[in-house]
Amino acid sequence: MPASIGGICPARFFARAYREHGPVFRIKLFNKTHTVLAGADALSGTSVTGKIVGTTKGPKINGFTYKAKKHQSRRYGHRQKYTLVEIVSITKS
Repeated sequence: MPASIGGICPARFFARAYREHGPVFRIKLFNKTHTVLAGADALSGTSVTGKIVGTTKGPKINGFTYKAKKHQSRRYGHRQKYTLVEIVSITKS
């Protein structure tokens, strides 16, 4: 499940704004207006610098599979590992 702010997924918010307004649009965040660049053409020549903060784990997923009337079943689990990255700077040349 992606992170949400106020019940709105940021990825979906920006995808919808990109579809409706094109590659350059303005948003109001923390009482300041920011210009957002989106799309391959608007972001060409942009570089992002970040540093790894740590690691975390996603939710545990338990699975169960079986074959009917064959007395064959299997339980399995999975937990995705994520890397936390802090974005230090974004520069557009």
